[in-house]
Amino acid sequence: MKKLHPAVNPICLYCEHARKEREDNTMSSFRDVLPCERESALLCRYHGKVEASDTCLRFRFDPLKYLPKKVPSIATLSEEDIIS
Repeated sequence: MKKLHPAVNPICLYCEHARKEREDNTMSSFRDVLPCERESALLCRYHGKVEASDTCLRFRFDPLKYLPKKVPSIATLSEEDIIS
């Protein structure tokens, strides 16, 4: 397994083998791989139904599923703060 950035945990939520479990048993679509929701139940190609926080040795990172943490906004300064 390749070494990842320390901020990336090797969990099923970010794995390319896992996808969202569909409730209506219809064909899968491109929305199944988008990281729009953090679902607890995923379907793994190799292990079947898994939790999003699970991990295994077949983990392959999918960069499209990773949602980076938002950078906090910088507080704006007024002219009075800069001068004094």
